[in-house]
Amino acid sequence: MEHHSENKSPAKVWTLNWVQRYILMVIVLAGIIFWYATKLGIVLFIAILVTLLILPLRKWLEKRLPRTSASLLAVVLLLAAGAAVFTWIVRTIVPSFTLFVRSIPELIRPETLLALMKTFNLPLEVTEYVEQALSGATVFAIGILRHSVNPIVNALSGIVELIGVPLIVFYFLSDGVKLCQMAFSYAPPAERPELLRVAKEFAVVLGAYIKGQLAVCLFSGIAVLIYFQVTGLPFAPVFAALAAMGELVPVVGPVAAAAVAIALCLGKSIAFAIQTTLFYVILLKVNHNFVSPSLIGRAVNVHPVLIMIGILFFGHLFGILGMVMAVPLMGVGRVVLREFLPQHPEQD
Repeated sequence: MEHHSENKSPAKVWTLNWVQRYILMVIVLAGIIFWYATKLGIVLFIAILVTLLILPLRKWLEKRLPRTSASLLAVVLLLAAGAAVFTWIVRTIVPSFTLFVRSIPELIRPETLLALMKTFNLPLEVTEYVEQALSGATVFAIGILRHSVNPIVNALSGIVELIGVPLIVFYFLSDGVKLCQMAFSYAPPAERPELLRVAKEFAVVLGAYIKGQLAVCLFSGIAVLIYFQVTGLPFAPVFAALAAMGELVPVVGPVAAAAVAIALCLGKSIAFAIQTTLFYVILLKVNHNFVSPSLIGRAVNVHPVLIMIGILFFGHLFGILGMVMAVPLMGVGRVVLREFLPQHPEQD
């Protein structure tokens, strides 16, 4: 009998191309930095975002100046703008915030909230719990004021790291192309254009995100400031700042800022609280349906449900910082997945 040997094709071994190798290397390096030197990772992340933010300014200045001079002037203008904003915060926001915290017991007005609960015929246990909470409002306010100093202390303790941000930004602006060429020099010359393409895609996603996010923060802050000024509500700068900073954490931040404003408006009147609720609902809808999709959604291109899951996941791992970084990281992750997973044409 003749035995026919079966021709078995050798198993295909999945090999990484140069783009995938570099992406994995960057992920591993970033993970090591954030795990063992978190402050350094934060500084580099901030420096990258700031570089992409003022890159158009450097390109405009480069038409009239050498690249090094244009980069230096762009950083100087950035520092001047940052100093002006910091001065405004110290002179306006900080005193208003301090006065706001001290005024929380008077703003809450326990009798209004208790009357509201009686109107809805809430259970006795709920009423007693709220009465106990209101009775400790003063202690609560003092505690907030005391703990609010901690972020300032932490910011001052990290001033040395923050000083390095402008220097890193300057070198990124002036020598960014050389740094990319140096990093890609380990790959064959034929693969370098593809690596540069992916690097540009990362830059486009992060650059569009930071520009759009700042625009959304500015829009929300100005809208809240105008509303508080027109309606005569106190502490307009405080709530404008809360609205602006809340936008840094999509979904969660704006809702939390709105909840604080509505809770304090309950102490003024129920009608005013309803009016403020309607204002924040409209603001959230405008941001969610028009402003954010046009400015941030196109850059990140991630479904809102995935964004919410990512915010909760990164928040669980890294706290508030993780929630702030979740959206840009997910935008970059979308580009990474596209480079690793095969793409198939859609069928009707």
